[in-house]
Amino acid sequence: MQTQPAMKPAEQISGLWWLVPFFLAWIGGLIAYFVLKDRNEKTAEHMLIFGIVWTFVGAIVVFVLFFLFAVAVVGISSV
Repeated sequence: MQTQPAMKPAEQISGLWWLVPFFLAWIGGLIAYFVLKDRNEKTAEHMLIFGIVWTFVGAIVVFVLFFLFAVAVVGISSV
């Protein structure tokens, strides 16, 4: 009869790690994932997902701000 290997308990990760994907977007999520996946895989996956989502949120915000700036410069009557 084979026994399954004992699961290693997930290690507690510092909350400061969330700043990596926050400031570096998807690259930060990737960095956090590869550094932390052996210590706490579930949290590492969440950081990767957060970095990817944060990239799209940032792109949308930049697009909206650029559009609003363009409208302000050109004038609202031209739109």
